Amino acid sequence: MLSIKRGFIVTILMALVAVGCSSSPADDAAIAATDDDLAGEGVNGDTTESTAEPEPSETSTTTTTTEPEIVIESDYGVTDSTIRIGYSLDLSGPFSARDARILDGHVAFFESVNDQGGIEGREVELVRFDNAFDVPAHLDNIAELIEQSSEGTALIGALSHPNFDDATISAVDDAGILIVGNAPAREETTGDTHLLPLAASICSETVTGVNSMMSEGAGGRTTLAIIAQDEPWAASSADAAREAAAALGIEVVVDIVGVDDIAQVTEQLAASSVSMVWVALSPRQLGTLASVIDGSRNWLWSGPTISFDPTLLDSEAGPALARVYRHVSGSDPIDADSQAARRSAIALALPELTFAEAGPVLLGWEQAEVVNEVLLEAFAQQDATRRSIAMVGAAIDRPLPAPRVFSFDLSAARDTPLSGDGAPGLVEVTNTDDPTELLSNVCGSS
Repeated sequence: MLSIKRGFIVTILMALVAVGCSSSPADDAAIAATDDDLAGEGVNGDTTESTAEPEPSETSTTTTTTEPEIVIESDYGVTDSTIRIGYSLDLSGPFSARDARILDGHVAFFESVNDQGGIEGREVELVRFDNAFDVPAHLDNIAELIEQSSEGTALIGALSHPNFDDATISAVDDAGILIVGNAPAREETTGDTHLLPLAASICSETVTGVNSMMSEGAGGRTTLAIIAQDEPWAASSADAAREAAAALGIEVVVDIVGVDDIAQVTEQLAASSVSMVWVALSPRQLGTLASVIDGSRNWLWSGPTISFDPTLLDSEAGPALARVYRHVSGSDPIDADSQAARRSAIALALPELTFAEAGPVLLGWEQAEVVNEVLLEAFAQQDATRRSIAMVGAAIDRPLPAPRVFSFDLSAARDTPLSGDGAPGLVEVTNTDDPTELLSNVCGSS
């Protein structure tokens, strides 16, 4: 069978050769033309070298472009997954009730941020230390917070007490870090470190409070007692109270800086002709000192924001304090129309929080909003290094709130949760002289 197939193939080839040899000139020309038309085509239709223009293809080709990856520069406290914010607060000392609620405001705000995906996909982590209102312990905390390692933080999110502002600046001035503070610090920063003040100064609160007490008495109150802790912030407040009193023609009849024995203080107050009392104390000390207040004494009392805690109104001294104490604050009460959005957000985050407790939480929430604003801008500039964050904070032009004076209404539903129908019981005192000129003379630009 194999030999038959081979013979058959040979016969066909010989026939094809014969046909080729017997072709006419016309046939040769046709073959030549066909060869010209097919020039350039190779085996299986592959194209070989040719100078001919290629025919346009009817099939369109889609080109896929890859967006360049956004690179965020960072160093300490910022990774691809986290942003660390530092806190050193008094969580066990004389201002612990207030500081703990301020921290609650930060925690609640950033938990809501994390629930929505964090900041640029990074979870915010709050690094919290207790300073127990002790400056050396506070500085130890700060040293850990500014550590130049993965254990450090990107910024310091809050200093709840002005006693620590200047000490902190001295300790971190070369670190190039942002500190969210209380008020303009007395000590200036020299490097890339920046303190961003969010509250009125102790001096402006003091002058506003003394001026209001004087005005409310329609000139009938002309004697002042100054009772202060032996702490830098309290001594500064006492200095401002003396200057304000001198400018207003008020006689200072009791002047105690460094309260050691509350009983001795109450004796001096009872024996004096005092008509107004300015205190620069902790809320606990104020609560003890308030034991001298009774219905027979027609005194007005006031002090800086940090001297008063709303829980004092629920103590035995509460009714007396509600009658005579004037609360100085730069913040709107949480039931104000301007706070409606924050109030709703805080009530959602902390459903058990009452109007009586909400003041410091609101302050913490407002501070956290500013921290968030700074971080978002730093990421928008693609530079989340410590120094860049500090520079963003330094560029914020945020006018400090003017202190205002409030009295208390104990009939308000202060124990109602924020989601309900209640009020903190703060009533703004309006029968007071404008303190603008006095503030300028005593406190300058602070």
